[in-house]
Amino acid sequence: MRTRTGKFLLGILVALTGFGLVAPVLVVVPLSFTDKRSFAMPPSGYSARWYENFWTDDRWISALVNSLLIATASAAVATLVGVAAAVALQRFSARSRGVINAIILLPILIPSVIIAAGIYIVYLNWNLTGNFIGFVATHAVGALPLVVIPVAAALATFDRQQLSAAASLGAPPLRAFLSVALPAIAPGVMAGALFAFVHSWDELITALFISKPLLTTLPVRLYNAVANDTDPTLAAVSTMILVAVALVVLIILHSNKKREKRSHAA
Repeated sequence: MRTRTGKFLLGILVALTGFGLVAPVLVVVPLSFTDKRSFAMPPSGYSARWYENFWTDDRWISALVNSLLIATASAAVATLVGVAAAVALQRFSARSRGVINAIILLPILIPSVIIAAGIYIVYLNWNLTGNFIGFVATHAVGALPLVVIPVAAALATFDRQQLSAAASLGAPPLRAFLSVALPAIAPGVMAGALFAFVHSWDELITALFISKPLLTTLPVRLYNAVANDTDPTLAAVSTMILVAVALVVLIILHSNKKREKRSHAA
């Protein structure tokens, strides 16, 4: 009886905690359909004008395209460098690996505003502010630890004897890695690439420092919509992102269920 009561109370606690975390996010949904240029809640009327405004305003579309391109490019760079770094770390001693890991983790340990200020000063001298390459480099460096950590964890469980077996059969080192090791650590690589993409997509502080009117990312545009204006378009954008994330999560869960069923069937 106590066990059932405990489970019931635990379920209520989890449900209330989940609701408390999700409720503030869901507020943007009705706000995105307001018919007035305000953030009054609840809205006095409903309209889809802010969704139309997003898809017809070149500034919003440009910011969206910029974010997608920068996030994709920086995730690709961070993944390539991160996988190479994680593989190289396996060849160092435990003591040296700890020092190098600490250096790699610096971008997520140092406050973002300090990193942004330093990058801004350097980029001014290199003429990289408001530059696509500058954005990609900044976001890739910031995302590097997010790639190294899951890839290194995947490599820790990988049997390196398989690479030796591939080499004994005549496979060059690169081919052996691509055909033997990479498929085994693919989940870690995919997780790192996803984290790198999300990091770039969500990055605001450094983007505020190095962006210019001709090259602005979506987070900066959203920030400006709150700080400099009252534009409910940001609620429409937030709602669309929320729906997109929910769909991605559902697709991943569905794929995992299919994979589990196949593994059980096998």
